[in-house]
Amino acid sequence: MSLSEQLTDAIAAQNALTQAVAGKMGQIDGRVEQFISQWGIDGYTTLEVGAGKPFDSIPAAWDSLIGKVLKADVLIKVADGVHTTTGFTLHSQPFAHRVRIEGNIGNPAACQIKFTPDGGGASHGVIFDNVRNVTFSGFKLIGDATDQNWTHRSLLIVQGSRVWSAPGSVQIEGGGMGLVVEHGSQYECSNLHISNTRQWGALIGSGARASLPSLRLAGPGKDVRTTLPARIFGTESTTVPHGLAAIDTAQCWAGEAHITGCWHGAHAVQNGYLWCDLVKIEHCGNGCYAAAGGVVWSHWSPVAPGNPVEKRSRIVDAVNGFFADIGGKIIAPGAIVEQCENGFFAAQQALIHAVDSIAHNCTTGYSSHGQSTVLAYGANPSECTTNFTPPNSDVPGNGNAIIRR
Repeated sequence: MSLSEQLTDAIAAQNALTQAVAGKMGQIDGRVEQFISQWGIDGYTTLEVGAGKPFDSIPAAWDSLIGKVLKADVLIKVADGVHTTTGFTLHSQPFAHRVRIEGNIGNPAACQIKFTPDGGGASHGVIFDNVRNVTFSGFKLIGDATDQNWTHRSLLIVQGSRVWSAPGSVQIEGGGMGLVVEHGSQYECSNLHISNTRQWGALIGSGARASLPSLRLAGPGKDVRTTLPARIFGTESTTVPHGLAAIDTAQCWAGEAHITGCWHGAHAVQNGYLWCDLVKIEHCGNGCYAAAGGVVWSHWSPVAPGNPVEKRSRIVDAVNGFFADIGGKIIAPGAIVEQCENGFFAAQQALIHAVDSIAHNCTTGYSSHGQSTVLAYGANPSECTTNFTPPNSDVPGNGNAIIRR
């Protein structure tokens, strides 16, 4: 065979090999594209939810992502309207930080999730279970608290979940409890609105953390009693509504919150920590309550360079304004209490720091009992039936309790 023929055969063989490799690569590319379509999200994706949309519910859209590698962000976009459900759980998504669940951020009341009873006459709310850094914004969650339908809670964040909501984009109405954050989970939403819940408006527990600045929480009335269904709770009893709580080592930040119509307005027990600077609480049984190692901080903002307007925490129309009990601590310098039976009240080895505070038109302005201490330097009681008990600074009374002023 001549050299020319050998070269021709070699070139032909090389071309055939190149074509074979190209064919194999095409097959591989096709398989990769098929894999991505089935098991991954390679580009920004919107999953639409609602009547006439590809998905009829949020969990249907969420479940379509389970098992897929999310290389890009995914928006679960929920159409306006009323979406009914007995409740649902969102879980099993290691790429939750890529997911935004979004209704109507500008007008959350236009995109409602309404909880209806299951076969047992209960509903369970939206539950985030062990998902990290997911966004949930633009919804009004509507629960019920009747014998026919008892919504245990409207929004539950558990098992180390982390959820963020856009400011002012979540509203919760009705049900037994509104927001519950537990088991080391975290939630952040400023200007969250909660109304007409019958057990707790917002309960932060078991090591969880919540940032709820400018919270708006309105209970049905501190003395309103709601019957708990015996078929669910084992015995028929009644409950009064409570507001915001940090319990069992939980931590909550709720600066400039406004709470009305609850028995406990702001509540920290069992080593729970609650920061509620410049809070406003009205028409409650106990405005701020701390017990069993719980601590409430409620600082004021005095006039200072760069801060020309004085701002203070304020509690109006309560049985007890600031109430520290059973080893609880309340730090409330500069706070104002008005129209309360007891303005600042410490009992059973508790502590209240009420320096520069004001008690106005209360039955008793400052009261310390049972080895407790009230620090009231610079305090200013006015129009109270009794200003201080014990009446004298640093002189024990009422079971070896003292007031320092």
